[in-house]
Amino acid sequence: MITDIVFVSTPLHFAADSGSEALVRLLIERGANVSATTRSTFALWHDANLYAGSTPLHCAALNGYDVMARLLIENGVEVSAANIIGQTPLHFVVGEGHEAVSKLLIANGHDALALLIIQNGADVSPGDNVMFTPLHYAAYAGHEAVSELLISNGANISATTIGSRTISRQTFHPGLTPLHCAAIRGCKAVARLLIEQGANVAATDMMGSTPLHLAAMRGHVAVAWLIIEKGADLPTTDTKGLTPLHCAAMTGHEAVAQLIIEQGANVAAKDQEGLTLLCYAKRNRHKVLAQRLRDKLTSRRSARLAEHATTG
Repeated sequence: MITDIVFVSTPLHFAADSGSEALVRLLIERGANVSATTRSTFALWHDANLYAGSTPLHCAALNGYDVMARLLIENGVEVSAANIIGQTPLHFVVGEGHEAVSKLLIANGHDALALLIIQNGADVSPGDNVMFTPLHYAAYAGHEAVSELLISNGANISATTIGSRTISRQTFHPGLTPLHCAAIRGCKAVARLLIEQGANVAATDMMGSTPLHLAAMRGHVAVAWLIIEKGADLPTTDTKGLTPLHCAAMTGHEAVAQLIIEQGANVAAKDQEGLTLLCYAKRNRHKVLAQRLRDKLTSRRSARLAEHATTG
């Protein structure tokens, strides 16, 4: 078997990554091992990392090459083979990898490729080395069709991660559920699907953050409203004593803050250090939101004084 001297990968890996069906067919006909794995981690031409332990199917899946994947599967490639960080080809199909590649896969609706891999025996449940499952990736990518496909084939909607992972420059803390991932990215359709299937809107990650905390932090109004509608607790606090409204105040997301306030959140809430929403808004120079909070606090005090005068 011919291998690359530096990265100990085979010509079939590069052929699968290049998209040359003719070359892949030729190599297979000449006896190439379709389940050969790489022995080192390296960057492909589109800057996506191909970790050691990856098969040619990982390459095809990362690029969304349906025909290539089918060809490899028909010739016996192991569909659930995992590389050194636990990623299977299915992880790549549903949104892992280089940001541009992920967007391309999503835009072209690669639920068909996901279905192909699942129908040929891929396990939808296992996570990678920090327990990010295919459903976590699909939820973060906003791929509703693939998320539904994974769930219908037994994916665990309550699966939680056990370590940190960075995807497209976004760092994820341990303890995340797929719903957290949908909330981070603002994927309302996927969030709704997960909730309808029983996802817990009150689930917390290692930092004590609920999906509402994360949606508020990033200004995703539609997802925040959906989660609130489904029973999220507005006063809930994370490990630092921050409420979802604190998160909106510190990042200056006025629309989300207004939504949460209108639903009855306490505008005078303090975190563990005694800092109020107004403190965070002022500290981060969110002037419009700071003024809105001042007005709300003034109105609240006036109402209390009026009530005291009436009852007194």
